Amino acid sequence: MGWLDEKDRINPDEWVISGIEGTGTTQDMLMVANKMTKETGFFKSIRDLSFMSSSRGFIEQNNPSQEASYYEYAASNLADVLEIPCAKILVGELFGKTGCISLDIRKGYNSRIVTGKHLPTCGKLLNYKQSQAGAPVFGSPVEMSFQGLLPYLPKTAEYGFVKMMYFDCITDNPSRNSGNYMLALDEQPAITALLPLYDNEFCIQENMWFMGEGSAFYYYGNSNKPFGGFPFEELYENMRRDYPELISSLAAKARSEDFRKAAESLGCYDFIIERVNRFDSGS
Repeated sequence: MGWLDEKDRINPDEWVISGIEGTGTTQDMLMVANKMTKETGFFKSIRDLSFMSSSRGFIEQNNPSQEASYYEYAASNLADVLEIPCAKILVGELFGKTGCISLDIRKGYNSRIVTGKHLPTCGKLLNYKQSQAGAPVFGSPVEMSFQGLLPYLPKTAEYGFVKMMYFDCITDNPSRNSGNYMLALDEQPAITALLPLYDNEFCIQENMWFMGEGSAFYYYGNSNKPFGGFPFEELYENMRRDYPELISSLAAKARSEDFRKAAESLGCYDFIIERVNRFDSGS
């Protein structure tokens, strides 16, 4: 695995099953703990994705588990260069299986943490747009899209969602459904933060024949589709119209020398910069 930095390789002697059952979209996902550092994370023995794509991806090894781990690892490292919070990924063998550990993004948050799909069960939320000092207003999102959530987001979370959507556009991630992002809530309840991104195993892949060229996270409108219903071009145009300075800043970082070096070391620079240029040109 020439794309893997040695410091990010799993040491199987340090990790044990934590005894806490983990749930998610990936089968056989286990919550694990590091005996030395006390860090926790989710180990995913990732399934073979080769049947989904006519492209074998961006690595030389013809090993489906390694390839799937690559996508998670590449996304984590590229997000770091773009200064978009994302789960740290370790790659290697654990419990006799090849896969990756996604370190727990909930570390450091003392609030209640929910996935987007569970947000409707949390009751009425503080509406930041309608509330005034001493006069809070509560309500519920009319749809689980960005525009539907927007009145209930503080500015940091609002910009965090824009960064998430931008990252999904340039990495071609069709699976940012409501189970693939987490939010922190306080006691009111009010949304206080969007947690770092996670579960990026479907990004940076070509010719994903059944997913389409779009995002599962809609800018507006309702959807229960687990993959790609909202066209990336339309998603990008909405962001560029509503957040021109933020999108310009992110695009500049994607064209930076640091990003080029990171993406070239991972073998996916041409794929991503083509998307950056295409979306910016509107073609």
